[in-house]
Parts: sequence; structure tokens; C-alpha cells
Amino acid sequence: MTTAPSSAGRPGHRWSARISVGLVSAATVVTVVVLGVNAVLLGQVNAHVQAAQSQSLNLSNALRETLLLWQGITALGESSDTQDIAVRRGLLVRQLTVSIASFPADTSEARELTEVRTAIERFPWERMDAAGGRGGELRPLAMAIVAQSEKRLQGLHIAQEQEFYSATISSLEAAQRGQLGSVVLGVLVLVMGLFGVTVLTRRNRSALEVAYDALKGEVVERRAAEDKLFHQAHHDSLTGLPNRALLLRRLREALSGSPSQPEAVSVILVDLDGFKNVNDTLGHPAGDELLRLAAQRLVGCVRDGDLAAR
Repeated sequence: MTTAPSSAGRPGHRWSARISVGLVSAATVVTVVVLGVNAVLLGQVNAHVQAAQSQSLNLSNALRETLLLWQGITALGESSDTQDIAVRRGLLVRQLTVSIASFPADTSEARELTEVRTAIERFPWERMDAAGGRGGELRPLAMAIVAQSEKRLQGLHIAQEQEFYSATISSLEAAQRGQLGSVVLGVLVLVMGLFGVTVLTRRNRSALEVAYDALKGEVVERRAAEDKLFHQAHHDSLTGLPNRALLLRRLREALSGSPSQPEAVSVILVDLDGFKNVNDTLGHPAGDELLRLAAQRLVGCVRDGDLAAR
């Protein structure tokens, strides 16, 4: 049995496999790291968007409360009273406190909101309440302070809306970059994997072909030997006709057919008269040649489904 040389033990093939596996592993690690970094960055951008949205909403609520307070002061003595103004003032101060808490303490927005809240809190609302009626001479001053606060809040709200839109656009761009990077790295890993498989396949192809050819040749030789042994066991060596064993086998098969579909079976025994005289006078080689010629004629006289045996 022939064996093909193994390529697993060659140093060159081992190093090629190690390099290919190392490259694919490195590309996979880089892909995982980049995906992780993109996820972290995207999370930070999304957090910034959510913070900007919350800040903008708080400023919008504070601006609304400021306008309601201004309307209450304007209608003081007509459709509103000091109790309504106190409630509106309390809601505005609370909303300003929430807005201040939504910004970092050291930002200009937090400082300006604190100044607005301080201006509202320091105004002598009790004196205006004590004046009764339209609030006396303090009412125009209160309207001016609230109007100035509304103007400052309006500017902060506009700037925060722009910040929110800018953060949203940055979030979308970061998501697109992350997806594009993931696709590129995925394709890179796939290409490197295919490259490694291709290199290993090309290096091992010659060894595989040698092994396949050797195995194919061995199978062909073994099949030919088996066919030869079968032919020798079931055929006459001189004439090539089926021998007694094959004749009896075929006869048993014909006789053991289905009883519902019987077939006629006939056996004819043929003998050569005077064959012994040929051997005695002309020798055994002439007798063997006569047997071969008789076998050929006999095969030519039977049908394809018949069997001529010796």
C-alpha cells in the first residue's frame, strides 16, 4: 500500500498555518476593540443628546412659567390676585431650580439661571401684595424684572435648542461611522480568513493530489485483483467458459424463481466424440486447441441470456 507524504509535519506548512491563524485572530481582536470603542463613543453621544434634550425641555418649562407670571402681574387687580402671583412665582422658582440642576455647576447657563432665580427671589413681592389693588408703584418694576428674566431665558432656550439639534446630528453621524467601520472590519476579517484558507489550500493541494492518486491506484489494483480471483474461481482456465460452480449457481437461481411466474429451464449436455484419439495421435496441445475452438463455436450458437459452461 502506497502512502502519500504528510504535509502536516513540514515546518513551512506549520508556520503558514500559524501566521494565517495569527492574522485572522489579530483582525478579530481589532474588530472587537473597535466595535467596543464605537459602542462607548456612541453611548456618550447618546447621553449628551438626552442631556441636551432634558435641558431644553426644562428651559422651555421655565420660559412658560415666566410668561404666565408676567401675565398674572399684568392682570393684577382685574383677573388675578396676589395669591395667583405667589403660586406662579413659586412654580417659576422651582422650575428654575430644576433647570439649574440639569446644567453642570461651572457652566455659563447655570450661572445665568442662578442670577435670574436670585432676581425673582429678591424682589419685594410682600410689599407689592401689601399695596393691594394693582400693586402700586412696585407693579411696573415687577413686570420689568419678569420681562428681563423672560428675555434671558428665551436666549438660553434658543441656544440650547441649537445645541440639542447639533448633538442629534453628531449622534447620527457617529452611528453611521460606527456602522461603516463595523462593515469594513467585518469584510477585512472575512477577506483575511479567505486568504488564509486559500494559501493553505494551495500549499496542501499537491500533497492531497498525490495522496488521492495513490489511493485511487490502490483501489483500482485491488478491484482488478478481486475481479481476477472471481473469474478464476468461476471460469475454466483453458476455454474461458464458466465452470461447474458457476453453472450450478446459475441453475439454482433459475430453478428458485417465483412459482407464480414459472420459466422453462433446459440443460443440454454436449460431448466431443473421438476427442481421446486427437490427444493420443496429435498430442495434448492439439487437444487443448480443439477444446478452445469448440468453446468459441458453442458460445456463438447460444443466445445472450444462455450460459455455455465446461
